[in-house]
Amino acid sequence: MRREPSDIIAQFDLALQAAQEIEDAWLRSLALEGIAVAMAKAGQFDLAFQTAQKIEDAKDRSRALKGIAVAMAEAEQFDRALQIAQKIEDAKDRSWALKGIAVAMAEAGQFDLALQIAQEIEDAGYRSWVLREIAKAILETSQFDLAFQAAQKIEDAKVRSWALEEIVEATVKAGQFDLALQAAQKIEDAGYRSRALEDIVEAMAEAGQFDLALQAAQKIEDAGYRSQALGEIVEATVEAGQFDLALQAAQEIELAMDRSEALEGIAVAMAKAGQTEWAIKTFQLALQATQEIEDAWLRSEALEGIAVAMAKAGQTEWAIKTFQLALQATQEIEDAWLRSEALEGIAVAMAKAGQFDLAFQTAQKIEDAKDRSWALKGIAVAMAEAEQFDRALQIAQKIEDAKDRSRALKGIAVAMAEAGQTERANQTFQLALQAAQKIEDAGVRLEVLREIAKATAKIGEFDLALQAAQKIEDAKDRSRALKEIAKVMLETGQFDLALQAAQKIEDAGYRSETLKEIAKATAKAGEFDLALQAAQKIEDAKDRSRALEDIVEAMAKAGEFDLALQAAQKIEDAGYRSLALKGIAVAMAEAGQFDRALQIAQKIERAWYRSWALTEIAEAMVEAGANLTLPLKWLKQLIFLLCAFKRLLTSWWRSGRQGREKRGRSKSGQQGKRQRIASSEWRIVSGE
Repeated sequence: MRREPSDIIAQFDLALQAAQEIEDAWLRSLALEGIAVAMAKAGQFDLAFQTAQKIEDAKDRSRALKGIAVAMAEAEQFDRALQIAQKIEDAKDRSWALKGIAVAMAEAGQFDLALQIAQEIEDAGYRSWVLREIAKAILETSQFDLAFQAAQKIEDAKVRSWALEEIVEATVKAGQFDLALQAAQKIEDAGYRSRALEDIVEAMAEAGQFDLALQAAQKIEDAGYRSQALGEIVEATVEAGQFDLALQAAQEIELAMDRSEALEGIAVAMAKAGQTEWAIKTFQLALQATQEIEDAWLRSEALEGIAVAMAKAGQTEWAIKTFQLALQATQEIEDAWLRSEALEGIAVAMAKAGQFDLAFQTAQKIEDAKDRSWALKGIAVAMAEAEQFDRALQIAQKIEDAKDRSRALKGIAVAMAEAGQTERANQTFQLALQAAQKIEDAGVRLEVLREIAKATAKIGEFDLALQAAQKIEDAKDRSRALKEIAKVMLETGQFDLALQAAQKIEDAGYRSETLKEIAKATAKAGEFDLALQAAQKIEDAKDRSRALEDIVEAMAKAGEFDLALQAAQKIEDAGYRSLALKGIAVAMAEAGQFDRALQIAQKIERAWYRSWALTEIAEAMVEAGANLTLPLKWLKQLIFLLCAFKRLLTSWWRSGRQGREKRGRSKSGQQGKRQRIASSEWRIVSGE
């Protein structure tokens, strides 16, 4: 029901009386400020202004007038808002009020007025911020020239750059590339300007305007952004099959690393398009570009990437030559650690490219034992993925580091399982477990054992997974691993096994969580007996109640109302029991069983859920066009609930919102009153 203005004024009068009784002058001012702003937000502007005039403290009075002015502006009473703003004594608050008025004017489409008001703001920071907000509001109406003019008035160079960037973004989206370029060129900060131009180039390239994009890219001062922009042109032209333009853009990239990468991408695309001869020539251009890379480590990395691309393009001979060039580059790396890391990357890349002998020889050159182990692990797994299992096992056994050896063996076992070699996979998993137990660091050992447990579970080898989990020493970590295994079992529909695994979990928290997940998943699958069995094993009463509520929900959705009611009665927690019964009642109503639904609703203990259920039942009846003979008391309650329940929710939301906006000052009395009113309304609605 809509509240009359007289009721609102009466409430404010009560609030004013209470505020006037506050003896402490500072607190009285704070209270009056809050009341004045609340009045303004309620549209009682005259009353708000009168209240503000009663505030003794000048600072609080300024703040109140600021709030009133902004509220008036939001109500589009701009003239009155300006009059109030001019009465504000504090310059900062006056600037803030004018800022709010100008923004409100802009949002109302009164851009010229907004710009005039912005110029009257004394505080330079606020003035710049407002002009940016006005420019943004103008952009939403696609008046790009006017937005540009507004941005040009911004004094703060950084804020002006941000506003111009926003104009660039908007004009680019609208396909207005000329305007976007014009705005970008006005950005003073070179970094922002380069970034804006790079965005324009990207949009032009995506729109297929490649010549324009190339011209725009040339205007970018920052070499990094320019390279990035040209790279985007390369990608777009390659996708469009315009290799000549792609080569032209790539050759203009100054940074050798980026140029070689771009040329490599073009060559790969050419090879895919069957243009083998051109692909080889472009790969050669990419190789030439790498010679300009001064840093030996970066050069070896670039050569490694080109070699991998060549191998994928079927150019094996060229790939081997390029891998050799990458190896030569590593000899120039002075730092031993970086040299080892570079060789490790090359060795693994060789293995992935199928060059296993070369990969193994390279790995042997690695000085750092850790990097050597890592490289051998990568080689062994790559061999296994190529189904060269015997060689993969030989390499794995040469790995010194137990962690990497275990992970290599795990990878080989997974590949064997995927190839259908189950028995051999199981044997290799056992080797992985043995290696894992030799890991000295307890944290790393735990991590590897969990990885093995998860990997074996994913391929359906649950006995092995459980065996791996049981080898974890720490009870909490062991419980976590078992929880993960149970989850995989659930995902594959192995509900009985999941329940067995859950019962092996020692940690009560993990066990409860797992049993809850099992109860929910089995209930969704219609396995209600198993779901109830899982729920009953949960020790914590709250968690058990929550699990049973999930089961009841699934039963009700499946139309198993009698079963759902039986399960609901087992819920110990009154809140969850009420929620469960509410779900049953609503599901019955949706199934057209209105009499039963109403009977169940009346049994709900918690008033909130009872009222919620009755409201939804009433809506279901209206939607179904039900014509039932019901007791007059029930009909009245249902009709009343449809209106009152929703009104009450809105009332609570508004009261909470008002409370947040008052910054917590002098609001306890008013909030308490609102809560008492809300509580009274609730008792009427719920029938308590």
